[in-house]
Amino acid sequence: MDQIGKVVAIEGGTARLEIIQENLCRECGACTGCNLQHIGLELANTVGARIGDQVLIRQKFSTLGNAATLYGIPLLCFVTGLIGGIVWLKSETGGFLAGLGALAGALGLTRYLSRGLEPKIVAIQRVQE
Repeated sequence: MDQIGKVVAIEGGTARLEIIQENLCRECGACTGCNLQHIGLELANTVGARIGDQVLIRQKFSTLGNAATLYGIPLLCFVTGLIGGIVWLKSETGGFLAGLGALAGALGLTRYLSRGLEPKIVAIQRVQE
């Protein structure tokens, strides 16, 4: 999903952007009745944008895919660890600890897999002064 944002501040290698939510909601539809008019976002300034520039932001967006990655994998690992721990260790406490261990591993995996889901600035449209 592509989106246009306006650079409102630069701090080091980071650009603070303002995005009009109306455009986001037209694409997403997940939020209903939000009263926010603008969304703030901080991204790495990889294109050398300056204050006042409009930039093109790209994000891989799939509601089902994102939910499965961010919530489904950790939940599945926790439940599998819990049940496996109870069966093999024959202890509810052991099962719970095995579930927590599996959850910790899943969170690391989820962090790795979600790197491709982060939005990125891909182009710049300088405003003429």
